[in-house]
Amino acid sequence: MTDTAGAFSAIIASVMAADPPKKGSAEDLMAKTSGKAFASQGGKKRVLLLAKDLQKEGALYNTGHLKGEADIKLVASWDGMANALAGYATISELTILGHASPGGFLFKDDDGNFTETTLEGVDAWYKAHGSVSKPRIDAIRLQSCNIGLDPESLVGFAQLFQASTITAWNHFYVFSSSTITVRGKASLDDILSALRDKIGYLAPDFRPEALVGRSGTHRVLVEWYRVDQDEAPLPPAAQSPGDLNMARKNFKAASTKQTRVVTSPAELQTLKEELIEFGLIEPAKPLLLITVEMAAFAAGRPSVPDGGTPR
Repeated sequence: MTDTAGAFSAIIASVMAADPPKKGSAEDLMAKTSGKAFASQGGKKRVLLLAKDLQKEGALYNTGHLKGEADIKLVASWDGMANALAGYATISELTILGHASPGGFLFKDDDGNFTETTLEGVDAWYKAHGSVSKPRIDAIRLQSCNIGLDPESLVGFAQLFQASTITAWNHFYVFSSSTITVRGKASLDDILSALRDKIGYLAPDFRPEALVGRSGTHRVLVEWYRVDQDEAPLPPAAQSPGDLNMARKNFKAASTKQTRVVTSPAELQTLKEELIEFGLIEPAKPLLLITVEMAAFAAGRPSVPDGGTPR
């Protein structure tokens, strides 16, 4: 699969333009939904590093995936990410929501151009900036396009922060917002009917019943995964439950994912080979949520069995 930064930008721009967010301050939205202490973790925090050009959806991701508990930090470069992380001694869960390609982060400037920082390059950056501290992070989640296609680089990145796990996807991640207007005595059935075209593609923490009795217009996060860079918005739902909705065959809901848990260098090598094989049958490859459990990986680059060569 090729990964063209400009085309990825077009995906994000098109889905946002299809259903633009309400006018208002994104910073105000974030202030209302971020900064809550993760009390069950002894005061350690959930943190969301959010690409600056995606900030209008940041509050929706926070409430839709992180229960509104994350500190949101807007970033536009790896320097910005590192400086944001330096403000923490420990982090319970770090989510990075931004642009990416296999093995690296992409950062978009004000002119729409992208620059890349590879995950391996992050190690070199810290060596060159020895005065910048790194937090100890329990779990890392990379909610960024295709970055799971290079699972070996995930290991090295996680080791930098002494992480217990790191999670990533093998597809493009596309998200947008949609609005629903709730009128005075709207029932749960009314709300579900209004959301019919989005059911299955809503953020996991969203609960339609929470809108009952809450008159007004509400924004909800809509998301899906693709193997390609198609810009099309989410097609309407099938007219009846028995209909075969071919229009949505390439719009994969998170609920259709397969989970791959890597617990050893041998399993890492097997996954790498599997991802290469999937690359030859791109339209049919499964949506994978890849989690590497770091206990079996000693500090330094992961060993690769059977004569393989680390990157």
